[in-house]
Amino acid sequence: MYTYETYDRSKKRIAANDLIFLRDQTRLLAVAYVERATAEKLEQTVPKCPHCGIAQIEMRKKSGIPYRCFYGHQFMEPTETPQSTTRHTVHFADNWARIAAQIESAELRPFELTNSRHAKLKLAHIGGLCAYVARRDHTVAPLLKTWLRTRTLELGDTDAAEPVAAHPMSIFDEQERPHQAIRARRGLASFRDKIINRYGSRCMISGCTVLALLEACHVSRYRGPEDNHPANGILLRSDLHTLFDLDLIGLDPFHLTVIIDPSLVGTEYEKFAGARLLLAGEKGIDMRAMRSRWEQFSQKASQVTHGVAFAALGLQTALPQLQ
Repeated sequence: MYTYETYDRSKKRIAANDLIFLRDQTRLLAVAYVERATAEKLEQTVPKCPHCGIAQIEMRKKSGIPYRCFYGHQFMEPTETPQSTTRHTVHFADNWARIAAQIESAELRPFELTNSRHAKLKLAHIGGLCAYVARRDHTVAPLLKTWLRTRTLELGDTDAAEPVAAHPMSIFDEQERPHQAIRARRGLASFRDKIINRYGSRCMISGCTVLALLEACHVSRYRGPEDNHPANGILLRSDLHTLFDLDLIGLDPFHLTVIIDPSLVGTEYEKFAGARLLLAGEKGIDMRAMRSRWEQFSQKASQVTHGVAFAALGLQTALPQLQ
């Protein structure tokens, strides 16, 4: 078994019949099948930013001011605030298997549906992740097949022998797609010109400099003329613009890097996973818009109930000899 804690507002829950992929900072350790999960309410103190009250803070060892929060506030000591939490205990008895192959943690990133550096528990794309692990480690392939059958999912024999194909995401309802159609692709001429003047005439993901292919893209979705400020825009190649609009590509505001949907793994767009956004000049993108769009991207990806696999990082675990 292992335990983890969530705040009351957290939507992440592990339930019976879920799959757990346990890893540390460097490699995948084990895979387990959940038999049951229990929860108990707790009261504890949580360190928060004294300026804005947010709990997302980090400690910087090489800075004169040791703490900084998500919004950039710097301070010497956090404020200890009482807060209700829930401690979850996940039981899997003997339904677990150690991973024999050397599968690096970085290899799992394309299958993760969240990219928060603070999250220890992450949703993952079950089809792609299981097929990838089965192909890399044949010793766990039979177990994965057995466990997936209880979820009415199948892992075919070819999944353990062939390269992992792109698995189209089926977890989003079509009604959750953008309500507006992908507009005339270059956008308003003045908006596009301002973005080019701000950042230069190249795609900010691919580096493409063919001006005829470059389009003005709104970071925060277009609602009216007020959203046409260049700080709310980036310049993307037409195909990448489409993928961004469809939330198949996301931009991590913490590291300004590209995150791809698992359905793009194995395609020509996989090479952009982890790529840093190409910025030029002294002016940057509106971070409020970046964070807002990233939250939308992450929320859509995390709207999965029990058809997912979980990747757990740094959790308290009682698996023998794993620590």
